[in-house]
Amino acid sequence: MTIRKIAGRVLPPPPRPPGPLEQATLLLRVKLLPFWLFWQNLRELRPWWPLLLPLLLWYGRRVYRRERAVVLAARRAPAALEALRPRR
Repeated sequence: MTIRKIAGRVLPPPPRPPGPLEQATLLLRVKLLPFWLFWQNLRELRPWWPLLLPLLLWYGRRVYRRERAVVLAARRAPAALEALRPRR
């Protein structure tokens, strides 16, 4: 190609810089990426929700009742609290 052909061509306009909305969206995506990944993984498990939710509720309730029993026992007998502390 000759210089006249190259110089005679009309160049496309340069791409416009991202506006404030696009910049904010990009920043929010980066900051919220862990939450977004968690939400996507949770949505993939949606067919399992009828099984998982009751299982998690049952497990959480069981752990809570065990910890609560330890706390109540420690309140009743201060010596029991000493027995729970790790030895040095």
